[in-house]
Amino acid sequence: MFDNKILGKRIKFFRERSHLSQLELEASINASAGMISRIEQGQVNPTKETVMKVGEELDLNNCELDYLIGMTFYPASEDLVDKIRQEIAPYFQKRSVLAYLLDDRNRFVNLSSTFIKLLHWDKGTLERANGKTLIEIVLNSEFGIKNNLSAEEYPNTIRHMLKRYYFEMGFMVDDKFHINTVRAIQLDPIAKKIWEDIVQNPPEFFNTLSSREVTFKVFGMNIPLVYSIEHLTSNNRFELIEYVPTNKFFKLVKRML
Repeated sequence: MFDNKILGKRIKFFRERSHLSQLELEASINASAGMISRIEQGQVNPTKETVMKVGEELDLNNCELDYLIGMTFYPASEDLVDKIRQEIAPYFQKRSVLAYLLDDRNRFVNLSSTFIKLLHWDKGTLERANGKTLIEIVLNSEFGIKNNLSAEEYPNTIRHMLKRYYFEMGFMVDDKFHINTVRAIQLDPIAKKIWEDIVQNPPEFFNTLSSREVTFKVFGMNIPLVYSIEHLTSNNRFELIEYVPTNKFFKLVKRML
């Protein structure tokens, strides 16, 4: 069951983004006069067919349509997040695994044991990261991510992260996790400049190999690694981001394992 007021606000956002009046949208989907106004004010419960027509007329992509009337209308519950965290835990204990898990709000869910050691995180840091988005964690000096990334490649890394985030979540303007993420972006000069450029000139997003390369700094050496993105087969609201470690990387990381 969807909250009519939330649904109405989201339809209004997408409609205004498309520069359509309520009357124009009504005409395009053959709705009665005043219907869109009542929907946007949360006064009526529109049928799924009506909402799908609105989505088609406003040219919403799959992520946007899912947020409007699908699985991501609400964030994943804490019970579900805990269940998935426990489910992935055995895999994350393997020394060869360099990975982390996110939900469909870009929220951090879990981190592999090798990654924990690479970042020098303790149990307290891991707990503080839970519930924050990946962008928040990377931009917050408390978590020390920037210290483990190549300074030369850092702006490029942030640009790729923000481009993907904008494509997948930039429309979630009423979502509290997105609001917190944008607030974190505004506090980081590099991220803020990149974000403003992305918002003003929305780029095409392609998940290319180069966009999935991150250069880590390990014992003073820059090591570029490429990551893959896979949705969990048990629940596709969660995605596994896993790096492919090179032999050189593992030789360096062995010192801390």
